[in-house]
Amino acid sequence: MLSIIFALLVNVASAETIVLNQMNDDSIPDGFEVTVTTDSNLNTMHVEVTSCPSDWTVQGIDTVYYNLGRDSYAVTHVDGNPISSLSSTWAQSSSTNNVAGFGIFLSGSVKNTAPTQSQLTSFTFKLSDMEGTIPVNYEGHKVAVHMRLLDGSDVVVEDDSTWITDDSTGIIPEFPSIALPIAAILGLMFILQSRRRKED
Repeated sequence: MLSIIFALLVNVASAETIVLNQMNDDSIPDGFEVTVTTDSNLNTMHVEVTSCPSDWTVQGIDTVYYNLGRDSYAVTHVDGNPISSLSSTWAQSSSTNNVAGFGIFLSGSVKNTAPTQSQLTSFTFKLSDMEGTIPVNYEGHKVAVHMRLLDGSDVVVEDDSTWITDDSTGIIPEFPSIALPIAAILGLMFILQSRRRKED
């Protein structure tokens, strides 16, 4: 019984959803949102544009920075395809500069395509390894992505771009991370109570 409870506790922090809605460019309207969902059991990170203001179009995401060590968490697959087999790959990169004022991130992936080429607005990275959840950097952020945008409200459609990151309230715990600790505590209480009854 104790081994089962321990296994539950180990898997508590296996998944999280991080909402990115803080932008570095004041000229871009509010309403953009990117959702990053991680699963350390599967070593995956799913990135998806989940909200976009009217009159704007997200062409795609071409850079993803995350606060995981570069050597330990290299991207090996994108949407199930090995990096080596893709014509336009995501190159591993380390961030040594303050990314758009959001702080330094330990690692990231940059798409090797020209800015004018079509990018994806939803994709899944497979990492070489991932233990637990993504830690915050010294500015309190876990992930930052660079989006390429089209502003259709002008007479002439203009290209634009922005960096977007999470804030301290944008981290949504997965249901297991709430339910499993409670179940583990209740299980421990039940075991201790059963032992006391046997001793009496």
